[in-house]
Amino acid sequence: MTELLDGTEFAGVQLPEDVVGFGFAEVAYLLGRHDSVQADMLRAKLILDQENNSEATKASGLSSLVARGWVAARNQQVQSRSAAALLEYVGARGGRWTTMGIANAQQPDLALVVESAGLIAMLQPRAYGTWFAGFSSDESPAGALLTSTLRERVRGNPATAMYFVSETLGQAPRSVFVRRDHEQNKWDAVLDADGPGTGVRKLVDDAGLDLLFAAFLPARR
Repeated sequence: MTELLDGTEFAGVQLPEDVVGFGFAEVAYLLGRHDSVQADMLRAKLILDQENNSEATKASGLSSLVARGWVAARNQQVQSRSAAALLEYVGARGGRWTTMGIANAQQPDLALVVESAGLIAMLQPRAYGTWFAGFSSDESPAGALLTSTLRERVRGNPATAMYFVSETLGQAPRSVFVRRDHEQNKWDAVLDADGPGTGVRKLVDDAGLDLLFAAFLPARR
């Protein structure tokens, strides 16, 4: 076990402008550096089960990160750098995890948003056990990131319906299902904050959608 974030350079890392790819062995190694509930949560969300989280897997991930220049030894201490430091930081200090997906797609198209103090990461699974990761400052609320993704998807396919499920440690999951009602030129949303069968349906305009997601993902500070 290492101390929380011991060996990271998060404060000095510039946020990448584009998404960054990680293999599952690299993710397993970075999360394996921390014995925390937050790291366990992200492992579960990314389905890093015992087979994909073995010591051999983590050793392979370390080797790959070293080859990419994202992990190095410094003062006899292994230290993550660049995008690896960002992913390790949100993995060890995540405070809220929000899964989103397209409800009416033939193939699942999922993404996971992880919020931590100062940093937000969006992880999207790709082929062969890899993930694309995008990073942004928490100066912009996570709800704005979700609504931006929703609007972009609906512009690409007007029939798109999306769902969002958010979890915070010690609290029950919260969910929102949203589609565009083109006849009424409104957003048709169901906020199911207290579990199945308790949803409240709302028709809202663009400003109302922003307010709805602000309530769904209130500021954590």
